[in-house]
Amino acid sequence: MEDKRRNYLFDNLKVLLIVLVVLGHALKNIDNDIVLRSIYILIFMFHMPLFIFISGYFSKNVDKCRNNAVKQLLIPFIVFNIIWYASVGNFKFPLYSAGWTLWYILSLFFWRFFLKNIIKIKWILGLSIVLGLLVGIVDKYGSILSFSRTFAFLPFFLVGYYSDNSTINKIKAFPKVISILGLTSIGVLAFSIANYNLLDYKFLYMAQPYESTGLGVVQGILLRAIFYLLAIAMSSFVINLVPRRKLAFSKLGASTMVIYLGHIYMLKFLNGFIPTFNSSFANLGITLVYSILICVVLSLPIFTKLYNAVFGNFNYVLDRLYGKAKSITTNT
Repeated sequence: MEDKRRNYLFDNLKVLLIVLVVLGHALKNIDNDIVLRSIYILIFMFHMPLFIFISGYFSKNVDKCRNNAVKQLLIPFIVFNIIWYASVGNFKFPLYSAGWTLWYILSLFFWRFFLKNIIKIKWILGLSIVLGLLVGIVDKYGSILSFSRTFAFLPFFLVGYYSDNSTINKIKAFPKVISILGLTSIGVLAFSIANYNLLDYKFLYMAQPYESTGLGVVQGILLRAIFYLLAIAMSSFVINLVPRRKLAFSKLGASTMVIYLGHIYMLKFLNGFIPTFNSSFANLGITLVYSILICVVLSLPIFTKLYNAVFGNFNYVLDRLYGKAKSITTNT
């Protein structure tokens, strides 16, 4: 039976996006395989912008976002960041530097914690775009506390925050053929970029300065502005094409946080066991299959219960300590 209270469009979008996240991180040999590099570029042109848009869309309650940011985002980031550095043999645990994919959790913490203040700034959406373009000039410290990505992806979060159901309805009103043709055209563009080495795909990470990807400042700003437009267009096309109704896999949409946090460790373990073929499409096929399997396994109730139990108890202890500290402060 369908739950009328759930928005299955967003569940379906989150399932698609988390599969693409895992697939993007699982793809190997992209430097030597044009087909796989094309798909990799196509994925990275929109999957995180759309994920971040959805995060912003569900951040309307700014007080709740701030109150829950430490418990739901900062603490899991710290814990999983320590686990990641331990897994790669780095026991210095540089918490100021996010391990692999964990930058998104840290950036989301900053966006949600400071959203209440950010939206008070006049013309903040336009200003965020300017800051996102200019942060690519910073050649040092960009990786510290996910500084570069936090500012570079902020416009997508704010677009999501300022969007509502009427925005989604307008997107869904587009003729589907436009979205299909649009995605096909951008797919051709991604193949051209890969085939002719027109751009270093690391540019799409928005983590490094423009110079590190072989671009001048003006080139970098111009290309990032184009990327912003393409990401918004692609996100709109995908929203238009993904159905609103409940699908067989829709329930996985409720487990994307656990999947996102856990998949990098499963990939680290599995990569040594996955065979490599001479065919690009065979490699793509097997990578897609085990990416989906990772998502399905991590969506099992046992992992959600374990995650909630660990961080539920962790937050309970913190609440008790905070309550005692507050009581002592009040009494003195």
